[in-house]
Amino acid sequence: MPKLRESPQQKFYNGLTKDIQKKMIDAGVGRKELADRACIHYNTLSKRLKQPDTWIMWELVAVMTILKMDLGGIYETVAT
Repeated sequence: MPKLRESPQQKFYNGLTKDIQKKMIDAGVGRKELADRACIHYNTLSKRLKQPDTWIMWELVAVMTILKMDLGGIYETVAT
C-alpha cells in the first residue's frame, strides 16, 4: 500500500510540535517546568505534544508566550 501524504492540517500541527520542542531545548525548559509556568497540568501538556490537534488556544498561547515564539506565524499559516 502506498504511503499517504500528510494533510496540510497534519503538516501544520507536526511542524508546530517540532517548533515547540526545539524552543524548549533552546530555552532549557523541560515539560514539567513549562507546564507549571503555563498553568497547564503536566499530563495535558504531554498529550498536546503527542496529539497536537487537541491544543486549546489559550494553552497554545501560554506555551508560545513562555517560549517567546512568534504568534503571528501561526495566524499566517492558519489564515492561508
